Amino acid sequence: MATHPFSLDRLVSRLIAAELPQAVRRGSLVVNDVPPGTWLGADETLVETVLAKLLCQTILSSHQGCIRVSAWQEEGFTQIALRDNNSDYSRYISGKMNKVEPLLRRLDAGIEFEFNRRGSIRIVLHFSHRRRVA
Repeated sequence: MATHPFSLDRLVSRLIAAELPQAVRRGSLVVNDVPPGTWLGADETLVETVLAKLLCQTILSSHQGCIRVSAWQEEGFTQIALRDNNSDYSRYISGKMNKVEPLLRRLDAGIEFEFNRRGSIRIVLHFSHRRRVA
């Protein structure tokens, strides 16, 4: 797997631009809260595929919501979160989104889903900076 550092904030901006028409149809807003200059050392094509699928499904389950994509880095890992404050199908959506797990395994990454009673969902991806040796 070819890995090289890429700009995560630029990737998220491209994905949001591509999904904006769908978000508008759902009456939802999508915000890129990834700090400028955030880089991720991973296979960019796989990360893009995973984020595109997650963002698309989040938008499709949103109804007049605010979807925020954020990221933060700590020593040893990067986390990316998608949060929607008004998800119509918050528990149903996790089943559809679990289909990205094989791609996440190839990236040595994990996924978590958090729900609250008011219909919000938070999806968190965990990328380790330390790669396993096969």
